[in-house]
Amino acid sequence: MYRFFLLCSLALILSGTLVLDSCQHEPFLLIASNGADPTDTGGNDTTSQTDSTVILCSPDTVYFRNTILPLLVSNCSMSGCHDATSHKEDVVLTSYASVRSTGEIKLSKPRESELYKVLIKNDPKERMPEGKAPLPDEQIAQILKWIEQGAKDNYCNECDSTQAAYALNIRPIIVKSCQGCHSGTSPGGGFDFTSVQGLQTVALNGKLVGAVSRLPGFKAMPESGKLPDCDVSKIREWVRNGALNN
Repeated sequence: MYRFFLLCSLALILSGTLVLDSCQHEPFLLIASNGADPTDTGGNDTTSQTDSTVILCSPDTVYFRNTILPLLVSNCSMSGCHDATSHKEDVVLTSYASVRSTGEIKLSKPRESELYKVLIKNDPKERMPEGKAPLPDEQIAQILKWIEQGAKDNYCNECDSTQAAYALNIRPIIVKSCQGCHSGTSPGGGFDFTSVQGLQTVALNGKLVGAVSRLPGFKAMPESGKLPDCDVSKIREWVRNGALNN
């Protein structure tokens, strides 16, 4: 019996060793720095994305902080309209919380959301932005798609500042963050950014980089808040390469 016990114990020890030695670790999985799985934030839930979450940009997702908020701030949140001080018609469009609480967003019926409906009205007196040309169809479609994807407080962090062609990389930044003021019959500061020529004027004399980089001696632009570092880097690279119409 004692011999049998020893044999059994030895078998257990050996089997345990074999199990440990043959253990295969799962491949390393990239997880967000807050410990959550790096799931796509373009779904239908309304959970806010934390600042520590690392999400690569997806062409199929519209991101609030990257696209929607700059668009709203540039076109709707100026003084006298929907900033926190003026809050015209009790609508404030300066942050995710204020957009969700005052924009009358309807996740179940995105096209019935007031934030979207006011952009497509036929009557110029009722359509937003007030007193300006309607937003481009592409921007209106982005707002609708953002609502359809759950109107989430999402963003992406992917940045390649070497991609600095005017048409593909620089113009979208200017359209969403600057053109709301620098366009029309009385553009801000007399600078019209609806054409590359108007932008080149302030790019080649150093004012554009100085303003968006918020350097001493330059008026900080946009007035509503600093551009993302990635956008500033792209503008710098474009100017460094000669501010080409490429």
